[in-house]
Amino acid sequence: MKTLYLDITSGISGDMFLACLLSICNAPNQECDELAQKLSHLVQKNIQLNLDNIYRNSIVCNKLNIHYQSDNEPFRHLNYINDLINKSIFSDFVKEKSILCFTKIAEVESSLHGINIDEVHFHEIGAIDTIIDIVGTAYIIEKLQLNNIYSSIIPVGYGTIKSDHGILNLPAPATLKLLHNIPIKRIDIEGELVTPTGAVLLNTFVTQYNNTFIGTPIKDTYVTGSHEFIGLTNILRGIILNHQMNTNDNIIEIEFNIDDMTGENLAYLQEQLFMNNAVDVIFIPAFSKKNRPIYIIKILLKKENINNITNIIFKYSSTAGFRIKEVDRIIADRKFIQTEILGHIINIKKISYDGTVTFSPEWEDCKSIAKILGLSPNEIMILALKNIDYFKEI
Repeated sequence: MKTLYLDITSGISGDMFLACLLSICNAPNQECDELAQKLSHLVQKNIQLNLDNIYRNSIVCNKLNIHYQSDNEPFRHLNYINDLINKSIFSDFVKEKSILCFTKIAEVESSLHGINIDEVHFHEIGAIDTIIDIVGTAYIIEKLQLNNIYSSIIPVGYGTIKSDHGILNLPAPATLKLLHNIPIKRIDIEGELVTPTGAVLLNTFVTQYNNTFIGTPIKDTYVTGSHEFIGLTNILRGIILNHQMNTNDNIIEIEFNIDDMTGENLAYLQEQLFMNNAVDVIFIPAFSKKNRPIYIIKILLKKENINNITNIIFKYSSTAGFRIKEVDRIIADRKFIQTEILGHIINIKKISYDGTVTFSPEWEDCKSIAKILGLSPNEIMILALKNIDYFKEI
C-alpha cells in the first residue's frame, strides 16, 4: 500500500499541498503542464504552473508558482463554482472531492456570518488560485493512486490577520472551524500558518493524524510557500511510505451515487443485494451537484458474484452506471465459541490475527436472552465475557 505522510512543522496552505503532490510525481514539470492545460479549460484562462527551487535553511525546496492574467475577479457563489466544476473535463472523483471542499467552506462561512449557504460570497476563497489549489490537489491525488494520506499534528500560530471582514484572530475563524475534529497545537509563532484552503484540503483528504508513522520510505520531497516566519523555517515535507501488508482476500468494490430514490426503495435495494451474496452494502449521505443531497452507495462482493450484483443494481436502482475496482482485504481468523448465562447458551465470536485475540458476543443472542432475564443486552454481554477463560482460549 502507498501512503503519503505530510510532515507539517510550519503549517500548510493550498499551494503547498499541491506543490507537495506535484513534486512526488515521476515527472513534476510534465505534470505541471498537463494540469495547467486542464485548469485553463476549467477557468477559461491561460494558466501556467511551474515548480521553482527555493533554498530554506540550505535545503532545496519546491515552490509552486501560478501565473494567469488577473482581471478584477468577480465574487462567486457556491452554485457558480459547482456548475463550473461539473461542466469540466475532470473525472467524477475530482469533481466530487472539489465540490465537497467548496461546500465545506461555504457551510463554514454560512454559520459564521449567519446567512444562507446560497448567499455566501466566495472572496479570496473563490479566487482562481483557490480553484486551482483544490481541483489540482484532487486531480494529482487520483493520478498518484494514493491509498492513504496521513499527517503529523497540525501547528497553528497566533496573532491577527486582515480580512474582508476586518481584523481577525488567528487561526482565522473559517480555518478553525475547518480544523474541527483535527488535532492541532498552538505554537509560539506569529502569523497564519494554516490557510482556509490548506485546512479544507486536510479536512477532506487526510484520514489520520499522528506524529509517528510506520512504513518503508521510498520517496520524499520538500516544499515551501510564500511566507517566511521569524523563528520557524517554512518547509513542508512529504514522504511516500510503502506498507507491505499480508492481504489474504481479493474483493470487488462497486460505488455509485443516488439522488432520486425513496428510503423504501433504497432499503429494498440493499435487501436484494444481500440476498444475492453482497459481502457488505453501505449508504453514505453526501451533497453533490446543485447542492442535491445524495447517497454514495458502496458494495463489496466476491468476483464470482459480479454478474448477479450488476443485474440487481440496474434492476432495482436508478443509476445509469457505477465505478468498480479490485481491493485487497485482510481478514482475521473467526470462529464461534459458546458459553452459558443462567441456563441460556450464547455464541461468542473469537477473532484472531497475528497473536491478537478479541471476543465479541453475538448481539442477537444478547438481545433475546436479555428479554427473557429482564436484563439489558449490555449486561448480558458483560456476563458472557466474564465467563471466557481468556488464557485457555488463546
